[in-house]
Order: sequence, then C-alpha cells, then structure tokens
Amino acid sequence: MEPYDEQSHIKLSLKTYYSNLTEDGVELFKKPVRNWWKAHDRGTSIEKITILEKGLEKIRNRKKIMETVKQLLLDFIQAMNKWELETSKVFHQRSFDTQEEYDCIEEQVKNKLIEIYSTYCTDRELKKKRGRLASLKCGIPPEYAIETQPIEKIEQINKNKYVVYTKQIDGFKHYLRYTIIFKNKEWKIDKKECFVKSEDKWENRSL
Repeated sequence: MEPYDEQSHIKLSLKTYYSNLTEDGVELFKKPVRNWWKAHDRGTSIEKITILEKGLEKIRNRKKIMETVKQLLLDFIQAMNKWELETSKVFHQRSFDTQEEYDCIEEQVKNKLIEIYSTYCTDRELKKKRGRLASLKCGIPPEYAIETQPIEKIEQINKNKYVVYTKQIDGFKHYLRYTIIFKNKEWKIDKKECFVKSEDKWENRSL
C-alpha cells in the first residue's frame, strides 16, 4: 500500500488502529515513530529506518530488564516467605532448654536472613542497626507471600533503576513499592516503601 499521495503527503485515509499493533508496536509509536517522521520532515529518506530499529531494540531490551527485575522480586518474596515460615516454626513451636541453645538457633536464623539479603538486595539492609536483622520479625501468616502480594506495575526511572509496585490483598492491604537498581553488574533490591494513605506519602520499610 502506497502511504503517500501525488504531492508526497501522507494519505489521511491511512489509519493504524491500536488493535492492529503488538505491545512493542504501541511503544514504538510513542516516540521512535514520531522521531522517524521528524527526521523525514528534515529531509532524511523515508527508507532509512535506523531510528525505528534502534527504538525497537531499546523497547525489547527494556522488556527483558523488566522481566529480570520482576523475577528478582518474586524470588526474593519466595525466599522470605520460606524464611518466615521456618523461623516462626522454630520460635513459636519449640521450647529451649538453655539460653545457649536459644542463642545458637537465633544465630542460625539470622545467618539465613543475611544470606537472603546478600543474594537479592544491596548492602543497605545489612548496614541497618534496626530492622528485621535486629528483630528477626516473622509472623503467621507471613508478611511475604506471592499469592497475597501481586505485582501491579513496573516503572522505569532510568536505565539503572526500576520501581516495582505491589498490593497486599489481605491483612492491612498495604501498597508497597520496591526500588531495584543495577549495581556491580547485577540487579539488586535497594529499598522497600509503604504508602501511608493518612499522610499521603511513601515511607521506608525494612525488607
């Protein structure tokens, strides 16, 4: 189909509908296609589609990164869920004969949590003097659970930072967001925040 009329103007009858586009196609129209048109208006040949090719590559790379950060958070939630359940079982369903025995178990539980943080998070959480590492907070039902904390959206802040939003569907039904950054050649969870509706702001929460 020839898109131009005899005066080299785009035919007004030529329409592209949202339903005709893939998800990548929709993203391509938001900026790369517009820039391609502007380049054509400045005299660049219509056959030169470098802008479109680079735009599509960028879109697809961003999608891959979003899948990476999403899976990172899901794996973290799963690991924390397991840690909470095991820790609750140890401390709530077991009696200790001596303080030494208690201290030994507490150290084991803490080391497992440190291992999780070291795997999935930046060292921000490890440096906190107060937080889950100090309190070893866990509960039944657990705070972390994939089925009760679905991911609602993922937002790109810049090429090295994404924010993943979740909402608890039971309990306090908190809105949460996790900042995930690219550091030392890998993606890590940097912080967790909770939206406080009464104050209309996000507040830091311990991971």
